[in-house]
Amino acid sequence: MGAITASEAKQVFQDLLDRVTGSYLSRDFDAFAYVVHLPHRISTSFETINIQEPHHLKAVFDAVCTLTHTGETNLTAVCHDAKPKGRDRIDGSYSNLAPDHAVLTAEIKCQTVLM
Repeated sequence: MGAITASEAKQVFQDLLDRVTGSYLSRDFDAFAYVVHLPHRISTSFETINIQEPHHLKAVFDAVCTLTHTGETNLTAVCHDAKPKGRDRIDGSYSNLAPDHAVLTAEIKCQTVLM
């Protein structure tokens, strides 16, 4: 696979966000695990979690599902930026929006490795 363009990177990144958000909202762990591979690292302003085992990934998924279903049941993740980094990585940022387009989360940065 050759290097991807900025436009393709944004398309791929938004598709990933849609799949992950959809899996949370439908509580479909199999769909989530299909796009989130191990090992997986989640970094927040409080901590970094390194997930090595499938049961740990399931625990994180379940925790996010619980948070997702406590208030908003139809949130949307929207890509702000996606930059291709070589042939197999996208550095992106996104926010989660409520159905009325209110911003639920500040801009979140992440790296995605293409497989």
